[in-house]
Amino acid sequence: MDEFHRWGGSLEDDFLRVLSENLGQLLGTSRIFVEPAEMRFPLDFRVVANVLKFEGTPEGDALFKVRWGILDAHMLQALVIRDDTYRSRAASSKPGAMVAALSETLSAFSRDMAEQLRGLAKTEVAPTPPEPPSDRAVNERAGFLPVSGLPLPSAEVEEATVGSR
Repeated sequence: MDEFHRWGGSLEDDFLRVLSENLGQLLGTSRIFVEPAEMRFPLDFRVVANVLKFEGTPEGDALFKVRWGILDAHMLQALVIRDDTYRSRAASSKPGAMVAALSETLSAFSRDMAEQLRGLAKTEVAPTPPEPPSDRAVNERAGFLPVSGLPLPSAEVEEATVGSR
């Protein structure tokens, strides 16, 4: 594009805002959060996406390629993993036509994601991850035992915790 036709905002922020608005409308909820955000509500799912391409081609197509997935609320299990490519033909060679075509690819992605989310069984209460083991259990598994009942220094406890995973 020429110097007078440039994106005016943050592409990443605008992309995420439009995606979250699309999902909210398609799923009939206002409980769509874009990270980093302060979570004050329990989550049902987490969605991750890696945008590989979001651009216009010399042939006049809008191209959007994305690798994405849906995880459980605690990010312990991948429920959906996909690689998708979306194309839309720009109606003309004007910059506004390419923006509209790119917008259509994002809308198609939003519809596919909403369909996948609708298909997943919503749990009443998201399962709580297991409690981490006590410092003593971590230390014993790592081979560290307190001498004379004295606790280990915190640096050793942290090292044992990292090493036990």
